[in-house]
Amino acid sequence: MTDTENTAVEQLWYTWSDVGLSTVHAGFRIRAASPGLSEIYSERVKSMDRYMRYVLPPGTDRFAITPDKAPVCLAYLRTDQNEYVLVRKVYVGEDGVGRLGNFFVHLLALGNDPDIDTTISLWKSKKIWKNSDAELDRRSARLEQIQLDTLEKEAQKFKASYAQVGRFLPFLIEAYLTRKDLLTPIYLAAAAHSTDMIVNLIYGLITCLPFPLIADLTFSTYEPDVTKAAALIVGTSWIEVQGKPMSSQVFLPQLYQAQLALNCSSGEQSSLDNHPLTIQNPLAKRFARYATDCLLSGNTEKLYELRTQGEGDSNLTINSFLSIFNDMIISAGQLSPSQTIYYLKNVNHRIDKLSTYDFRQNVITHALNDSGWWLSQLYPLLADLLEQGKKEKPSTSSQRLGVKQPNKPTTPYNKGRRRTATQEVKKMRVIGGDQS
Repeated sequence: MTDTENTAVEQLWYTWSDVGLSTVHAGFRIRAASPGLSEIYSERVKSMDRYMRYVLPPGTDRFAITPDKAPVCLAYLRTDQNEYVLVRKVYVGEDGVGRLGNFFVHLLALGNDPDIDTTISLWKSKKIWKNSDAELDRRSARLEQIQLDTLEKEAQKFKASYAQVGRFLPFLIEAYLTRKDLLTPIYLAAAAHSTDMIVNLIYGLITCLPFPLIADLTFSTYEPDVTKAAALIVGTSWIEVQGKPMSSQVFLPQLYQAQLALNCSSGEQSSLDNHPLTIQNPLAKRFARYATDCLLSGNTEKLYELRTQGEGDSNLTINSFLSIFNDMIISAGQLSPSQTIYYLKNVNHRIDKLSTYDFRQNVITHALNDSGWWLSQLYPLLADLLEQGKKEKPSTSSQRLGVKQPNKPTTPYNKGRRRTATQEVKKMRVIGGDQS
């Protein structure tokens, strides 16, 4: 979605009602919808139906709780029609005839190119989400569309609380990056009154990784049975009753061994060392700790620079991103000759690399220490880049590639003027002794 001011998002409400779009006299139905979702028997709307259900946690005594005690579900999912939807579900107690078990679902249809940063950030938006149809005339079943820029402005109000989940975030990041199968889900648990912990964990994961690595990420903050959920990050909750702790019963011990799971209340979690579903990767472990430290301290400039560097590679993989992390953070200024040539040949990285003092000094050091490398590899490459630079108009790497950038506020590292490739190559050739 690029033109946010002119992009409209369709929405619908689903709950128990005796009025609505279907022919049901009274019961669960689509209560109201915006024009694009009003054809309730269309394939588009039918593909969303499976996500419009809500069940209280197993073992809950419906007569002993009030709706405010029940877990709220915010789910970001992809339908069979390859459309992303953002669904919020809340328990409301009694239906119109006094029976317990009623719920209210508010669904947004986001199309096939949403910004995942925006989705989780709408967690507490009172302006967007409705808990009932009280504001709608009983004679009406029509909702208005929501402008995408309204969603994005609301999302900017969200503030994550990393201190609340600092001890758990490294597990989620490492587990996500080391899964053998990228379709393997990760299960998170927290008491219903602490569902914010699940939200903050998901937000932290999304924030620290470049878009290509989270492009297929889906999530749900609450599901009554995690093993039947359709998302990659799946949360579950229980309603605490005084004198009846349930946290240890949410995930059985064998689940931690067979699946990837974390209980935020008890602290229990799967061991990622020698786990059957993960690959040992020291760099992933180190990045998980590094990203968590950055988010906890608020010192995110280098983290966001790293993420932006990754987003400059349209073919980015987990391994290539961790290699960039190793080069930029762990081994900063210590690139080998082969790594240096790799970045200079890579159209997605070379402008950013040549714009940094440390990288240029690294090139100079290698050139001075190995004249054979300078003459056989570096000089021909720089000459070729210089010729290319003469033919190109100055542009940033992201503009040239059309790469989707994260929806983040500007940070100090990208406020300054960028050098063009031509300027940097000329400087390198002068240093190397060529005055042409």
